[in-house]
Amino acid sequence: MPFMDFWSINLPKVDVAPVTPANYALNPVVVANLPSNAVISRVVAALQVDYQLNQSAMTGTLSGSLAVDADSGFASTLQALSIPSGSFYTSPLDLGSPSLLLEGNTDVKSEVTSNGTYYFRLENAVAASSGTMNLYGVSVRLRVYFDVSVEFMDFWGTPQANLTIPSAEGNVALGSVVVSGIPSGASIQRAVLMVKASIIEANEGNFEQLGAASASTVVVVADNAEFTGKLSGISIMTSNDPRLGQLYVEVISCSYRQGGAFFVGDVDVSSIVAGDGTYYLRFENIKARFDGLILYEVQFGVRVYYQQPSTSGAAVAVNADGSLSINLCPKNRVPVNLVI
Repeated sequence: MPFMDFWSINLPKVDVAPVTPANYALNPVVVANLPSNAVISRVVAALQVDYQLNQSAMTGTLSGSLAVDADSGFASTLQALSIPSGSFYTSPLDLGSPSLLLEGNTDVKSEVTSNGTYYFRLENAVAASSGTMNLYGVSVRLRVYFDVSVEFMDFWGTPQANLTIPSAEGNVALGSVVVSGIPSGASIQRAVLMVKASIIEANEGNFEQLGAASASTVVVVADNAEFTGKLSGISIMTSNDPRLGQLYVEVISCSYRQGGAFFVGDVDVSSIVAGDGTYYLRFENIKARFDGLILYEVQFGVRVYYQQPSTSGAAVAVNADGSLSINLCPKNRVPVNLVI
């Protein structure tokens, strides 16, 4: 079944308190570029957490749920994902496993009905320890299944072994991505940028994070190496407040390294990535708060959703048992096979 993924802007940090369950707002997800004639079949959500930090001297876990609502006031939320007791297991005063992706098993299409903005929060979340559970790099994904034939292809640039984010604000090049093999005559529906790193390291023995720049920190894409006509594809939330910036590194057990980060764009960049070609990506207005961050095994790419040229028709075949197979191919929809 065809589907499209839509991501929220990555939220740097969520502090889940112990003892008393509470609600914690996350960034919304914007659903856009669904085919105009699509009928939504199923919608599921997922919760992405780059890593977690247990501030307790005891083993830490977390429980609660992920809720979605078309109303920013959360008047009638729908539970998209249950987070059972014992989740996010973390040793005392230590970091948890990196890059957790919890997939929802509840169909939320009664709430997510079309293109639009949808709001998420952790509901009745509580840390099952004596200290706060810090969740870093929190984002939400909506996967929308529908009956119109839309395909996608992922294209990645050459990985970089390491990439330094300096303390001085500026631009940091990622490299180029070659898009090729898009079927002739296909219509590009949507394109989104992707950036990930396996490990983050602080240059000095202190906590480190992305600091607030003079302008928004973004990942941009262009169809030329000079970045003329560039387009912002990923927004990155930054801060000068301690432990609130993106790509935060905590010094734990004398280690200045920890699990990496995964960013997926919430903006359609198909006005730039319009077909086969070479596209260039870079961080803009980016800086480390203190002495610099080093990202390891950095990959960057673009996902392109497209529709094949419009076709319709039917094919009839006689089977070995004498029955007839009729393959119907409605215009721009998933083929249907009937056996008579």
